[in-house]
Amino acid sequence: MKKLPISIITSMLLLSQLGASEKLESIVITAKSPSAAIDTAGSYTIISQEEIKQMNANNIAEVLQEYAGISTGVNSGSQYGRSSINLRGMDSKHSLILIDGRRISASDALIGMSDFAYNWIPLNAIEKIEVVKGPMSSLYGSSAIGGVINIITKKPQNELSGEFSAKYGISSADGGDEQEYSISIGGKITDKLSAIFSGQIIDIEPTRDTPNAILAKMEGRDSKNGALNLWYDIDDTQQISISSMFGNEIRDNIKYDEYYDIDKSHNAIGYEKRFNDIKINLKYYVSSLDAHSDDASLLYQHKMDDEVANAEFAVSAFAKNYIVVGAERRTEKYHKAYDNTPAKNFKDKIDYTSLYLQDEIEVMDKTLLTLGARYDKHEKFGGEFSPKAYLVYKLDEANRLKGGYGHGFNAPSLTQNSDAYVLSYPITTTPPMLFYRFHGNSGLKPEVSDSYELGYEYAKDTTSFKTTAFYTKVSDLITYKDNGTTVSGPITYQEKLYSNVNEATIYGLEVEYEKERLLSNLDIYVGYSYLHTKDESTGEELLLRPSHKVNLKLTTQLPYDIKSTLRVNYIGKQYNGNKDIGAYATVGLQFSKEILKNLTLYAGVENLTDKELDDDYDFALKRRLVYSRLNYKF
Repeated sequence: MKKLPISIITSMLLLSQLGASEKLESIVITAKSPSAAIDTAGSYTIISQEEIKQMNANNIAEVLQEYAGISTGVNSGSQYGRSSINLRGMDSKHSLILIDGRRISASDALIGMSDFAYNWIPLNAIEKIEVVKGPMSSLYGSSAIGGVINIITKKPQNELSGEFSAKYGISSADGGDEQEYSISIGGKITDKLSAIFSGQIIDIEPTRDTPNAILAKMEGRDSKNGALNLWYDIDDTQQISISSMFGNEIRDNIKYDEYYDIDKSHNAIGYEKRFNDIKINLKYYVSSLDAHSDDASLLYQHKMDDEVANAEFAVSAFAKNYIVVGAERRTEKYHKAYDNTPAKNFKDKIDYTSLYLQDEIEVMDKTLLTLGARYDKHEKFGGEFSPKAYLVYKLDEANRLKGGYGHGFNAPSLTQNSDAYVLSYPITTTPPMLFYRFHGNSGLKPEVSDSYELGYEYAKDTTSFKTTAFYTKVSDLITYKDNGTTVSGPITYQEKLYSNVNEATIYGLEVEYEKERLLSNLDIYVGYSYLHTKDESTGEELLLRPSHKVNLKLTTQLPYDIKSTLRVNYIGKQYNGNKDIGAYATVGLQFSKEILKNLTLYAGVENLTDKELDDDYDFALKRRLVYSRLNYKF
């Protein structure tokens, strides 16, 4: 196994010389750069709508885990099969999720055991997903230590068009069957007005360990999401856009049919004006999430709101400079409302004021230097300055050397940062009863990171190859420390105070190779990730970060115009405290064929070998699922 990284890298270097055309990849919108993707300051992965259709994904987390540098992790105390996404080994709360450049409510930071951030938008509404790995706080502020996941939605065609899809999947488990129905329709309504509507319904049965189990091994989900986007062209240089996303999701853990009832909404309005050398982009949006639990031990509702006003100017008037300057005002609100004990309710808000600047400078003919910085003024802990410097050197038209430094930060959550916040958690409920009692701390500092990376990239029409080595030092990580004990009647409380006490070091290597028509009609994607992590306070590895990860995808055209896709995901050994998780692999296989004009049948299987992890691990794999899907375009 130790020879695996070397063999992969060697083969990638040899294969990377197979390109034949001069065309480069598209622009990476998230980087706010006018340059082609190969000249983007940073490491990126772009996932198309067609690639999403080649797998049986129900949310963006299931899509992202198929690519290098992105792995499945587990939230603190995760249960019922929930998992999260880690970029370069960072916690899920350190990866900022955007939809068309706009934040969504970051439930991971406020709701324990949550994975609610991955189900905001119908998958059929997505044009592509851009993942920029490494700190992006210089443009996006808090929560972007690990990187940014930007979901780019579809734009309308001139003529009215759309598609409808229906899927059914049968699981080898007790439960776990899936149904999905989705529709997308849009186009020009008038010469000036365009619109797209997308909707999706997903129903997943809860999975049991045994027929009489009272708790789900993997919870069921009943999800309904919709998105409506409107664009109005005032003239050739001005446009108004309106976006509304809305959804409801029910989590079923068998014991409670509505263990969580989650309502989501995201409403935005934008205005864009283009001059010869200046583009103005103004936007205002509100993102809201309400999650209520029927669990008798919880019986409360989480209410989260993010309100953002942003003004951005892109200036290309100066020779060899492309300048982006912006200002942002953001208000984050959180309300924890108890059903039966309103005296325990918690409510707070935090205001941010931010300024950012990025300048992409052409230094001579072969070098691009990107300098950026953002200043965030936080109502409680003060200011945070986030600089970035990145260099791209053009060896020739197809080859690039890249490297740079970035500083990232993650603000304490509203609960962690408030002296008024108290949460009691039972450890033993029989006498003598023991509870942990967590207390907020207004003296917290933000979690911060300093990251360095060095990479090489090659891109020609049907071939791309990227490799990046990175090093990140994370300081002032927020956890809790012991703060004495309190005895109250039959209960002993072990007091815990949120504090900046941990540090971590993370370094690794990412390799991605992609080529169309490698062998006549064979397309290939290979991604490899190596990751080394260390908790500086304990000397141990960080939990559930695989040291090695390999993603392989092969797509080919078979006889009778049948298209096939084979996906193999290898996950290396992971540290899990007393008992590590051994290496394992999963296999997915899909076939598709246009059986009538514009009507395509997809059939496939996920987890072909029905791989299972031991019951005492913190997360479970989906059991083997055989599915079929009909997709009609009109």
